[in-house]
Amino acid sequence: MEEKRIKELLEFIENNHNSKSHIEISEKDFQEILPKLTNSTLYAVDGGCSIILDGGSWIIAKIKTCYVAYQNTSKLKEESNEFLVALIKNSKVILAKKDNNITLLNAKDLEDGVNIMRSLFELDLLKKISETANEKDIILRDGSLSFPEENQEENKNLNEIKELCKKKNLFLVGINKTSRQSEGGRPILGIINEFSSKYLKNKAWLYSKEKIVKFHPFSDFCFKIDYENENFKDIMSYIAYYSSDPEILGYPYPLFKADKIARVMEFEKVSESNKIKMVSKHLGKEFIEFDEKSAIFHDLLDKRAYRNG
Repeated sequence: MEEKRIKELLEFIENNHNSKSHIEISEKDFQEILPKLTNSTLYAVDGGCSIILDGGSWIIAKIKTCYVAYQNTSKLKEESNEFLVALIKNSKVILAKKDNNITLLNAKDLEDGVNIMRSLFELDLLKKISETANEKDIILRDGSLSFPEENQEENKNLNEIKELCKKKNLFLVGINKTSRQSEGGRPILGIINEFSSKYLKNKAWLYSKEKIVKFHPFSDFCFKIDYENENFKDIMSYIAYYSSDPEILGYPYPLFKADKIARVMEFEKVSESNKIKMVSKHLGKEFIEFDEKSAIFHDLLDKRAYRNG
């Protein structure tokens, strides 16, 4: 019975997307890439965030940003930053506070507001790197180099960074681990990867029509790339050099390193939460405790269900 239900679900997906994509793909559309050394410095930038306290109409979140810089096998630099931010839904707007700055966010909800703040902090770091990097250096961002049109501040900051990179002849690259771009109801990454698994085995490649790249011959994954300069194949070959670490085969190791540093771990969440609760109790701000209790009962049920089986 269970197998039948699963079979029905799989057939539903199969029958409601066009497995024969309208994209005409042939081996000619692919170019093999080989790892290449460069004297340029490669910077990798990432950010992470996690909600520390949730009061229903407000949240306190921790955001971390990080960059690492490599030149071939040598790590040259590393920098990480940590921020605590408070966001509150006040009437129909979402306000965010960090240090002495209060920002009005164009966010769908509080969680979206945290992600916007993380992006803004990442862009601050990208700008700092762009200002100090040397000609022909490569800057990788974990994620897209575009934002929704309504995210005006993010787009403004990103456009300034792009202009600076263009002026200094820096190579700015966005590496998307996932992509919602689809064709006939299927993700385009899945279509291209399936084709390559049959006809391009044991090769690293780029599919220039859609800027999709597989960085290592024996990796199972390919990525959608945001890149606006020339020399696409050369830059991808330089990045491929950094994508052979067995710990994360086929993904640029500097980005993997930045991700590990920028990730907000569970023990950090617990530590920050305890500190905030202790300070709020000391200051007599009891609403923190009672607001949080109004929002966490579902989590409490989840924990009880897990423990009791």
